[in-house]
Amino acid sequence: MERTTDLLAESADLLNDLNTFPVPNFNTGSNLLASWSGIARFSKGLSAGLKPGQYTANLAGVAAKYPRGASGMFLAAFFGAMAKTWRDTAILRPADLVMAAETIETEFRALDGDAGLEYGLSSLASAVNEELSKLELYTLSQVIGTALVGAQERTVDSADANRGVGDAGLAGACLIIASLADVAAEAEGEAPANVELVSAMLSEWADRSRTLTKALRATPPGGEFAVTFRQVGFAADLKKQREALSSTCSEVLLTGSVDEIGFGAFTTHVHTAVPLSALPHPPQGVLLEHLSETGMTFPDSTEEDPLPERGNVVLLSRFTKKPSASTRAHLLVLSEAPALMEMFARGGATVLLEPGEAEQIDWALGTRKGPVVVIPASEATRKLAEQFVESNLSENPERSLVLAPTVDELSAVWLCEELTKVDLRSLPLVPDGGLEREIQRILSEIRVEKMSDHLESQLDGLLAFSGEETKELFAVIGATQANPDRMSLQSLVALDPQIELITYYGGQTGPTLLGIHS
Repeated sequence: MERTTDLLAESADLLNDLNTFPVPNFNTGSNLLASWSGIARFSKGLSAGLKPGQYTANLAGVAAKYPRGASGMFLAAFFGAMAKTWRDTAILRPADLVMAAETIETEFRALDGDAGLEYGLSSLASAVNEELSKLELYTLSQVIGTALVGAQERTVDSADANRGVGDAGLAGACLIIASLADVAAEAEGEAPANVELVSAMLSEWADRSRTLTKALRATPPGGEFAVTFRQVGFAADLKKQREALSSTCSEVLLTGSVDEIGFGAFTTHVHTAVPLSALPHPPQGVLLEHLSETGMTFPDSTEEDPLPERGNVVLLSRFTKKPSASTRAHLLVLSEAPALMEMFARGGATVLLEPGEAEQIDWALGTRKGPVVVIPASEATRKLAEQFVESNLSENPERSLVLAPTVDELSAVWLCEELTKVDLRSLPLVPDGGLEREIQRILSEIRVEKMSDHLESQLDGLLAFSGEETKELFAVIGATQANPDRMSLQSLVALDPQIELITYYGGQTGPTLLGIHS
């Protein structure tokens, strides 16, 4: 576990570079590292006396609870398959690995509903099983070596079939299996060379796909979002949910474990252009990200004149050893307004909807590098964020983590909008407090209040805050606000031609929010 964590940390940028098919998201390496790192941290606390099935069941549980992207979902299914296979096994033999491979194929097929890519991870599991069936003698090196060769061949085939751009998930699988193969080689007294060979293969793949990746740099960002959430229910009901999600989602992954009556906890991960349509009810602990990330930058290099900066950027393998820091802070919004989450995500923020525990904030951040601003949008999420930031900074005092003093959705919207324009190179960073002072400056220029029963006097106070002759009054409509109150707001504003009312339906559980810029 530790060896693979280090390997994925070294290779995350390269895997991101290769993540251009089927959608150029450039996040496979980051997602795989975040998911594996969380599993590896958890594994350190497990007893060495656990049986293999118990050990992998524990890993599967934490993997399914906090997966990052499709990579995390497949890892959860991977460990879950081993747990099912080795339930009563006391000591692992090479033959047990072969049996686990068969279960892994079954679980991968169940995960993507038999809708996997021609060269995706489900097809890899099938190809590896086919090759393992041909072995006449099972030894540790033969079993793992056969799996590695199958993964390498499938990765190369995927690239050849897609104009030089293959599946980055397969590339990640190659690295994980290569790491295990090196462990096996050392156990048998041989020199470990598998990781080095696979890394060289993947670097050469990135160089061969240079022409196509240049074209993808100039491709406008796509319109899809990644939505991940966890819920409980019966397996039969979840099957119906998969069918319903398939109508609005380009990818639906679903994994979980059930008891003897078919009830259990399930994790769902989808890609969709309409994230509201994919939300569970109630929408708690939902992670949302726009798949075309906007904060990527080019490293300094004199080797090649890069194309103009775009939202979709792929860093070629020769650059990955010297990446440049982002010039923007990463934003994490803790929201309770389902109807606003798409707006936050399109602005480049990661959104955690209705978080219930501090661990979910850590999950949402993943392995983000550089300054991070956590933006709570309610009193409840503010308290949760304070707990997270306090514990996180005590463990890692050098981390650039800033907590915004926001407690409402409208302030969060405006703060996100303004922070996306802030170039960090113009600010002294934490611990100098430059980013925090910029946040305070932005918030000092806005005023947000909950809609009151004394609406007319409330409007007078808000309008006096603005120095503009023509005033823009913003309203975020809450789910519990009475219709007559909203109609009163519209009627009062209609009497003043100098006021322009801009309304959003937020869907937050609290009352309507009114706000204005100075």
